[in-house]
Amino acid sequence: MEEKGDRPTFTTWWIASVNRPAATQLIDWLRDHRPADRIVLLACGDLPLVVRLERPDMVGIDRLVDAVAVNRLREAGRPAAIVDVGTAVTVDLVRPTGLFLGARFCRASKWLPARCTISPICCRWSKCRN
Repeated sequence: MEEKGDRPTFTTWWIASVNRPAATQLIDWLRDHRPADRIVLLACGDLPLVVRLERPDMVGIDRLVDAVAVNRLREAGRPAAIVDVGTAVTVDLVRPTGLFLGARFCRASKWLPARCTISPICCRWSKCRN
């Protein structure tokens, strides 16, 4: 990468979004204002993550990127639970081996403690339905 002063002449943008209109708007802006930049719209197969689901391509890329991050941050050999609160509440589980197991969903209008419980000891969930 060449530089002009303190500013690089190009950048690679790694985009992970489930909001297609917003991603499209960002990509269009980048193409108009940063034509030399490389744009990569991430998909499931781009990530260093093993997903144990029938259709891993149907899992939101935001949740998969969260799992990649938790695999970098968690203590080796320990499971992890990822709680994401947005328009829905998702609780994704990652095995001690780093395997992504998927999630249970709850309506965001029903707060997590009232709708879902997770046992930190055995990393199981209950009271939520897919």
